[in-house]
Amino acid sequence: MIIPVNIAAYSVVGEKTTRSLEPLLATPITTAELLIGKNMAAAIPAVLATWAGFLLYLLALGSSYHPRAW
Repeated sequence: MIIPVNIAAYSVVGEKTTRSLEPLLATPITTAELLIGKNMAAAIPAVLATWAGFLLYLLALGSSYHPRAW
C-alpha cells in the first residue's frame, strides 16, 4: 500500500516542484482525464503486485500440499 501512495503523491507534488505539471495542464485534456490517468498510474502497479503475491502464494501452497494415501 505504500507504493501507490508514493506514486500518487509524486504525480502532483513532484511534478509541481520539477515544473513538469504546467506543460501537462496545457494539453487539451479534461481534468477528469488527467485525474483518471494519474489514478491508473498509481493503481495498476499495486494491482499487479497483489496478483504477483497471490500467484506466489498459490505456488507455495501447491508445492507444500501432499495428499495422504488412504
